[in-house]
Amino acid sequence: LMKKKICAILLLCVCLLVLLSACGKEKKTGEYQVFYLNADVTRIIPEKVELKSSQEDEKMEELLKDLKKRPQDASLRQTIPNKVKVLGVSTATYQITVDFSKEYYDMSPTQEVLTRAAIVKTLLQIKKYSYVMFTVESEPLLNSSKNAVGSMSEDSFVENPGEQINSSQKTTLTLYFSS
Repeated sequence: LMKKKICAILLLCVCLLVLLSACGKEKKTGEYQVFYLNADVTRIIPEKVELKSSQEDEKMEELLKDLKKRPQDASLRQTIPNKVKVLGVSTATYQITVDFSKEYYDMSPTQEVLTRAAIVKTLLQIKKYSYVMFTVESEPLLNSSKNAVGSMSEDSFVENPGEQINSSQKTTLTLYFSS
């Protein structure tokens, strides 16, 4: 009888240890999201991928290859168009720099901004880095006003959840002016 109780307690302890060891895992080590453009080119949509690499640089290359591929979901478009080539990727302390061919400037303004957002959100899942810098033919990426875009973080983009693009609110404010 005593042996059965000890065995039952040991079995219970083993079961608890197995359950507790599984609790702290947020995601699998190779599980990431690649952000693709929707068919209407109005927003980016995440799709889960399993990376084979364990090194940060190899993960980055693998994620960029996924951004150039057609997604499995037929309602999505590849993020980086076929005509746009990734000429190189370099890293600094907290920054990834991605260099594109001159065809990058052929994208429509909406597609270009969404492409940037998708690349930033995809690459910054590698926790070692906080910023992504874009260059075209080794020159800093320029916006439509011919100003350098600069380094971008995940906070560089505003998400608009749902259909709130034309929503507005009314409120009464008290303004104070200095004399």
